[in-house]
Amino acid sequence: MQDEGFVAKLLYPEGTKDIPLGKPLAIIVDEEADIAAFADYVPEEGAATAAPTQAAPATPEPVAATPAAATSPAPVAAPAKPSGSRIFASPLAQN
Repeated sequence: MQDEGFVAKLLYPEGTKDIPLGKPLAIIVDEEADIAAFADYVPEEGAATAAPTQAAPATPEPVAATPAAATSPAPVAAPAKPSGSRIFASPLAQN
């Protein structure tokens, strides 16, 4: 983490939305004299990010088919609240 420095180049214009995660936003340099070195800098398209993604397998693995009834449990009815019983809740939940 850098505490001090100079912004040499902003890589996205102000107000840009949906910037991909892991992409650099700006170039920061330690010395003011180094700012000029990045005046004409253009990032490479498709450059590697800080966290490279894993390649997908060449052939997809087959998925075993299972019946829907075996994978999802049957719905369970909530127990009925006896009349006159008190429900305990925190003050935030009561509002």
